[in-house]
Amino acid sequence: MWFVVQTPIGKEKEAKDFLLEHVKGVKEVYITPSRKTHYDNQYGRRVETVAPLMSGYIFANIKCTGEGHAESPSPKNAKGEQSLIIRQMEKCLDKGGYFRYQVKVRDLATGEYSTCLHTSLLCHLLSSDPAHDTLGQIIRQAKVSDATMEAFRVFQEQSVSTSALLRVETERYADMVKEHDVVQIIRGPFAGKQGVIKRCEDKSTKNKDRRFFIALGNDLTISISGIHQNDVMIVHEAITGKSSEQVSLWRDIDTVIGDLQFHGHADGAPKTLRRLIRDYNREPSTKRVGHGNDSRRLKQARLEDHAERLSKQEVLSRICPSARDPFRALCEYFQKEANSSESVLAEYIPDAPVRPFLTPAWRQTETDEKGYTLLEHKNFKEYIVRKDLSSYFLPSGIGIMHPSPFIQEDFQYFAHVVVVKDRRKVKVIAPCGGFYEQYAILSPLEIVALNETLEKRQYPKFLRLLQETRVEGSPLRFEKVKGIGGFSLEIVDDEYAMVQRLIETVAPAMVEIWQGTRLQQWRQLLQRYVLLHKVPIADQPSVIIPNDTIDRIFQEKDEDGYPDLRKITSLLSGIEAQFRDRLQKDHADEAVTLFLQACQGLSAHYVRDEHYNFIPSEGYLPDRICSKMFAALQAQPLPDSVQNYLRRGIEELQASNGWKYFHLPSCLRDTVALR
Repeated sequence: MWFVVQTPIGKEKEAKDFLLEHVKGVKEVYITPSRKTHYDNQYGRRVETVAPLMSGYIFANIKCTGEGHAESPSPKNAKGEQSLIIRQMEKCLDKGGYFRYQVKVRDLATGEYSTCLHTSLLCHLLSSDPAHDTLGQIIRQAKVSDATMEAFRVFQEQSVSTSALLRVETERYADMVKEHDVVQIIRGPFAGKQGVIKRCEDKSTKNKDRRFFIALGNDLTISISGIHQNDVMIVHEAITGKSSEQVSLWRDIDTVIGDLQFHGHADGAPKTLRRLIRDYNREPSTKRVGHGNDSRRLKQARLEDHAERLSKQEVLSRICPSARDPFRALCEYFQKEANSSESVLAEYIPDAPVRPFLTPAWRQTETDEKGYTLLEHKNFKEYIVRKDLSSYFLPSGIGIMHPSPFIQEDFQYFAHVVVVKDRRKVKVIAPCGGFYEQYAILSPLEIVALNETLEKRQYPKFLRLLQETRVEGSPLRFEKVKGIGGFSLEIVDDEYAMVQRLIETVAPAMVEIWQGTRLQQWRQLLQRYVLLHKVPIADQPSVIIPNDTIDRIFQEKDEDGYPDLRKITSLLSGIEAQFRDRLQKDHADEAVTLFLQACQGLSAHYVRDEHYNFIPSEGYLPDRICSKMFAALQAQPLPDSVQNYLRRGIEELQASNGWKYFHLPSCLRDTVALR
């Protein structure tokens, strides 16, 4: 097990010799490669010297009992192995993370030698707050896995060979990845490395420098300059900050509009949404006057509060439950004084005829079985096709790795394709909204310049899409038809086959723009009008994907007004069959999704519908079904990303009322080790 060790600058070699000679269990000490540098001495003269790339830091490989399990612990032994490593390290560390070593001391009176422990102030484990952190926290912060350390050593050698400047940063990497997009370098000597790119000012030259930030261990951030010469690709969007708020706003708008379209507002959803937001945010017609203990005024205030709550509830009743949280977020945003005007509302929610080309597919609907939904508009029809974009986001040959736990559901999107008549021809269109409008105003010379930029900055898929004239015999154009701007194909084959062909032609280029960092203007337009990127399940407040079918059947009643146990049992049996089918086909993420959905349905309705009043029988054993599925998951070797997803879901279930009050699903009792 490797650990980051901090030492005074210039004392790296001395600290290495001390650790190897005096500290038991130290197998190897690594000092970063040296490079020429300079400093100004006390007389103002520049002095050249040789120093490690990371002055003040060394890396110690210390043998710990149980470290073989610490790299990728299973849920059953992770906590125990971590405690074992901490107990082992306590033998050579004091409470502040400084190294202790044994020395022989002679008693001057008797002349006998005895062994005692001394603490060396020469070096200590890296810690952000050694005065307040416990030793366990310090050890966890300084720990570096063998795989990470091996990659870092290669990274160091490349830093020397490319003359790239590397330095230790004070910013926490965990905070940086929330505010900045995570990128991966795909070309050059640092290909495969993931981190954050940020423009920083060089204090000595006052010049702006694009630096690449990566994490080492749990509490050390390092950066390297000169990364502008390498191509990078975005693999994970920021989840906080101003740009993230804008993207979340567009995503919420689309979610509510999509819900309204599915419930009878196919052509007037934006207008309806604006009206609902105004109704929800409308101020009470009567204003309260004065304060005090006057009973009449207090009664009037209560009546006004009650009327306001009823008004908001009436508005919410017109929106599907799954879209109410995004709707509340929109109302809160447009209630702010700077955003409350009618013009701002119309700017953000224009009367667009159709939704963006690619939108997140969150809910599992009944129409997903045939792969698409057909939505009839006044002047056209819209195919909404469920599409797995993982092959576009994670193309083979580049080796892109997702930076956070992910499952296949993270790459499920809805592709919106319009079928419209244009004179005597029928066309399918991938709607691009404002993205197309920006392209349409370019002059011929500007289009030539854009194509040259795309070639220079390596956007081959988008460039090919703009220059292609035909796709399998059908003319391909970037045009506006009947008020809808986007990429179009003339229908020369089966209609749905042409829809699929257009998706497969346009989607890879749109993903390419989203992943790129060099065309920010076009990427921002794409994020709003073309590709609304899906937030990974791991970044969601709830990791359990809603299942409308499960919720609906749990709410159905029999002739006597009680929960329909026959349908519930049939539903759970069907889920168990699907679950085992997914496991057999090595689709572990889909199996975990089904398990969590079944547990959530049972956990929520067990309390709400008083299922605890029904005696379990051979025909009604929902808890046993959930327990059997969990046992199957425990017996299955799950990938780390799926294991993390399962852990997050179980923690969420354990916080629910079904677990808190009635301990159901009971299989959750056996999952304490997953926490």
